[in-house]
Amino acid sequence: MTLYNLIVIGYEDESWFENGVVEIATTRFLEYTKESVIEKFKDNIEVIYGYPCLIMKEGKNPDIYLCRISTVALNGRYYEIKFKIFNNNCFKYSDIESLVDKLDIRQQEITRTHWALKEGSLNDLLKYSESNLPGNSRKILKDYLDSFVQRIHIKEHLFSSFGVLSARLTIHNNTENIESVTDFIQKIFSKEHNKDFINFYRGHSNSKYKLEPSILRKKENGSFLYLEDENTTYNELLTQNYDEFRGDGSTFDRLVRMQHFSLPTRLLDISTNPLIALYFACKGVEETTGDVISIKVPKDKIKYFDSDTATCIANLCKLKNKDKEILSAGTTEPNFNQTMDKLYDFIKSDKPYFKERIKESSIKEIICIKGKITNLRINAQSGAFLMFGLDAELIDGEEFGFNIIHYLIQDKYKEEIIRELDLLNINESTLFPYLENSAKYISNKFRKI
Repeated sequence: MTLYNLIVIGYEDESWFENGVVEIATTRFLEYTKESVIEKFKDNIEVIYGYPCLIMKEGKNPDIYLCRISTVALNGRYYEIKFKIFNNNCFKYSDIESLVDKLDIRQQEITRTHWALKEGSLNDLLKYSESNLPGNSRKILKDYLDSFVQRIHIKEHLFSSFGVLSARLTIHNNTENIESVTDFIQKIFSKEHNKDFINFYRGHSNSKYKLEPSILRKKENGSFLYLEDENTTYNELLTQNYDEFRGDGSTFDRLVRMQHFSLPTRLLDISTNPLIALYFACKGVEETTGDVISIKVPKDKIKYFDSDTATCIANLCKLKNKDKEILSAGTTEPNFNQTMDKLYDFIKSDKPYFKERIKESSIKEIICIKGKITNLRINAQSGAFLMFGLDAELIDGEEFGFNIIHYLIQDKYKEEIIRELDLLNINESTLFPYLENSAKYISNKFRKI
């Protein structure tokens, strides 16, 4: 498998070109990258330096530069990538537009800052493009590939900063294995309990699932399923079912209701009851290892439904994708203040007297929120939420002050654990307290085999 790097940037000026340095948010590394590529790449991270790299600015027909990555340094939530451009030459995106399928470049990704690792050989593309690329562009690509020597022996200090990439690709560093309800409870009680923290839990029927809200989920090819249309899906559901939301006093309240009815949002359901999370970890996907995730949250990090931070992050859903890209780029983006004014307008529809002084970091947080008990399911499941801001990603939790432990359940123990939980009155009927679910549970319970 031959790979190349694709870096798309959103800088308005040319300082990146002059300095040979770009910054990419750590959460945007490997966006639009196939899962199969990530799997083969994750145990051999340093080889990324040895692959060719294409850099382009966001836009409809950007210039594409051929370069080599020199070093990568971790700078807070960003990777600082130093590179050298080949011969100061470039060609246009339109020159290779007929080849984007072979390059695995997707239309939606040329308007989003990110760093992808693509499957494909630029040498093969050069051969394919004899009749497609203009002569000058073809010569630039050929000279670049002729001069490119894959650097296999790289000094350790050059890629030591990639350690955090390993963390992004390797989950479950802090794990326990459980075999029964009793085993689970004992292991939870054996952990140190700090009065300054509150424990929340989430259950995944497959331990490969990520701790991410539905709006951030991706296809196997690395493209987002819903994120680019976040504002459209919010407005469409609200428009078509406005009466359902009349009783909701804020954008956050509406998102909770939308989440309840399965619309992708920035909310991730969690529970204060570990046994409820254990039920979800054992129910559903068969023949997979389940996972109960314990998330220990500092008390001062827990917000309520009417908090200013919750209001700010909730209203991101109303912004167009391009506007969220501008806010993600930060205060150095020329249109940042103008775009913040749009966000303030949305926030003031919830809180008319809101003061316009948001910290840039506030809209990039992950916060824990206790919402109103607006439906039976939230009450039955002892529910709360994690809400994800711009470019926020939850791996080990340390960045946001959380402490995360994974309790893994092999598939052979799942059925017995479900039976034990039923004896404790934790089942489909009690967790989903609606007539249809109760009827289904009772029917299955008394069915003659």
